[in-house]
Amino acid sequence: MCSSAVAAVETELAVVSGQINALHGRVVALLAEASALGLHDGPGLHSPGAYAAWQTGATPAHGAALATVVSRREELPVTVAALEAGEISLHQAATIARHAPSWADGEARGFAASMTPAQLARVCSHYPSAERETDAVDDERAAGRFEVRSSPRPDGTWTLRATLPDDEGQLVAAALEAHHNALFAERRDGDPLPVAADALVRMAERSLDAEATARPHQARTKVLVHVDVDAPAGPHARFHLGPALSPAVRRGMTCDATYQAVFEREGRTIGVGRTRTIPTALRVAVEARDDGCRVPGCRRRHVQLHHLHHWEDGGQTETDNLVALCPHHHRAHHRDRLQIVGTDADDSDGVTFTQHGRTLCERPPPEARPGAPPPAAARYDHPTGERLDGWSIDLSEPPPLTTPTHPPG
Repeated sequence: MCSSAVAAVETELAVVSGQINALHGRVVALLAEASALGLHDGPGLHSPGAYAAWQTGATPAHGAALATVVSRREELPVTVAALEAGEISLHQAATIARHAPSWADGEARGFAASMTPAQLARVCSHYPSAERETDAVDDERAAGRFEVRSSPRPDGTWTLRATLPDDEGQLVAAALEAHHNALFAERRDGDPLPVAADALVRMAERSLDAEATARPHQARTKVLVHVDVDAPAGPHARFHLGPALSPAVRRGMTCDATYQAVFEREGRTIGVGRTRTIPTALRVAVEARDDGCRVPGCRRRHVQLHHLHHWEDGGQTETDNLVALCPHHHRAHHRDRLQIVGTDADDSDGVTFTQHGRTLCERPPPEARPGAPPPAAARYDHPTGERLDGWSIDLSEPPPLTTPTHPPG
């Protein structure tokens, strides 16, 4: 084959690849703007990665790569600038965003000049963390600096924060990763990618299920809720020894949770309500019928069951009154961000979903719109493809830990 013809083809490939990289950089910038506007919180969407995949017509993995770069856009200016200039590919940038600390931004971008994404992942995952002396760790434990805190927030979310020694933190991370991998194994093509928060919830659910199995003589773990029946604005509920529940959370719990209600009047217990739980056989039937979240365009397979006619209003726990919803859409409904109307859930057309006054249907493909011509971009010099010898790579050390200073009291 004529060498000039090969050179011409490979030169144009390098130029076009650089333009594609630069366009991906522009997409990252636009997705960052969309995230700031909250546009990724839409029907059937669970994450910025799902929004990116929808808007670009890409696979979930490609959408996740875009979202990963977006999430660290401010921390990795050198890497993002190289992407926008066309000098590195999206997947090289995403690999750096997944594995490299911010202080190694420039060095990791330098590695990308000659490494594939897989090679970059191998190298960047070995950046050392700042080591600490064992006795210092013990001192911090004794001082109570290692702790786990959890608290509800006014916006209806719940925050969990843990500070642990490195080895114990790695143990928790390994358990989360195992459950994350299990969710990936259960995932079907086209389903949204599971995130770490899903893995944490799954880990808690499986832990409680295992505890119940190990102690069959004990009742299943329940959530205890106190309900004030004479509250001026209607029934008022709070967790046992915990905060008050919003009406949305209270109604959501009665859909698909095992809980025991303690009814009170003027601070005195007047009765213990029925325990609500959905029989396993009924749950299996509804999950098999709906095959994932029923909201159009979602189909996420980790689901809860929702009563169309709310249970606390007298709704029956039967298949025609139950629909499968993922936790995201279940919360959205009970917080009045997603309206669900249905007369017969066993009918494929018997349930209607409405959001912002618009009836939801399956997500349409992205529209093709005329755009600007390809940007001027640097020629993309692809990785060499040679074998990577890890021993030959010298990684920078992390910056030294700084000891916080406290003003004199």
